[in-house]
Amino acid sequence: MEQQSAVYLDALGANVALSPTMKQELDTLGYTVVHNVADAEWLAAMRTLIDAIVEREGDNLAMEHHQEATATRIANLINKGAIWEKVWSHPLILSACRHVFQGDFKVSSLNAREALFNGGHQPLHADWKKPRPDFPKVHLVNTIWAIDDLSAETARRALFPARIFARSCRKRCWTTRSWRILMRWCSPRRRAA
Repeated sequence: MEQQSAVYLDALGANVALSPTMKQELDTLGYTVVHNVADAEWLAAMRTLIDAIVEREGDNLAMEHHQEATATRIANLINKGAIWEKVWSHPLILSACRHVFQGDFKVSSLNAREALFNGGHQPLHADWKKPRPDFPKVHLVNTIWAIDDLSAETARRALFPARIFARSCRKRCWTTRSWRILMRWCSPRRRAA
């Protein structure tokens, strides 16, 4: 990692010690689950702002990204309220990304989606279009923030170990009825596919 990048990450607090379990899960499963990252007040503020954005943007919601028939999407949250700065700059998230990338990284996007009730399975997909010759080198990380309560019923099949995902992402699907804040992190050396 470049020295200047390391200084900036340290200034943002991206030096939180990850537990051995978190590191092991990130390295072997490709994900880790962290509970209670946001307090009740922060969650309420995010929910309120999401509802306001949906109301304000109406039919133009997510036009800058894409719309889906079975989900409500909000694109470009980075430019839709200062509250989202706490999401993308959370020290634990930055520390996890620092561990995964072992080098420079940047925020690529910050979006939200809510699978509609009775909307059926949501497609599982990779965020790149072509096979990667350097797999399993990591080129991006998505963090999923469930800002509504999740249960076994609302979050079935939401996470897959990396090896299963890589093998069968075109055959699997996920179901959830809760908002997830999807943050994409990518290596600056990533080339457009």
